[in-house]
Amino acid sequence: YESTDTAYATVGRLTENGTLDASFGDGGIVRIGGSDEVLEGIDIAAHAGGVLLLRDGHDSGSDLFRLLDNGDFDTSFGNNGRAPAWIVDQTFDDHATEILVVDGSGTIYVAGYGETPNDGNQLGVIRLADHGGADTRFGTDGRVLVGFNADLAEANDLGAFVALAPGKRIVLAGNVDIDLGGPRIAVARMDDVGAEPASTTPQISIQGGVLVAR
Repeated sequence: YESTDTAYATVGRLTENGTLDASFGDGGIVRIGGSDEVLEGIDIAAHAGGVLLLRDGHDSGSDLFRLLDNGDFDTSFGNNGRAPAWIVDQTFDDHATEILVVDGSGTIYVAGYGETPNDGNQLGVIRLADHGGADTRFGTDGRVLVGFNADLAEANDLGAFVALAPGKRIVLAGNVDIDLGGPRIAVARMDDVGAEPASTTPQISIQGGVLVAR
């Protein structure tokens, strides 16, 4: 939703018959934004009896918002219902979050890509605790970046998808330039503390018309 100088991330909730649920927000709709912010809602998930909204605010960063069942901000989450979800350090401009997933215990994973000190883009995943803070037991300060390229300064890894696998493992996938050989689909798997596999070079083949990544 866009007004004259502001773009809002918008969440709507429907009843089982497809009409707006008047008990949620303003007539079934919650708009998040204001103060000349440009907010783009890109993913949503149920969480802690309410709802999580992932948004990409372009130069202003990426955030998660948690709403209560009635559409109000959950003030126990992050800073009054809003928690940062940066894939890389906030000093870098080129970044994007793409998707979020929540496990059975309420732990939150967000995948995306971002610029690194080497100037290239890398795929990454962050893990947040139920209260919205970074889960420091995972990776480095709650973040894991995966370098598929030997020359990270030339890496141009874009897009990302994250999924939870059996055994508390996390699977990260996206589009990468493997040593500047052109865009490829790449997959990496890590354990529940964010340890990367021994080799992040994907083994990809086509078997019977099906893409297989190991």
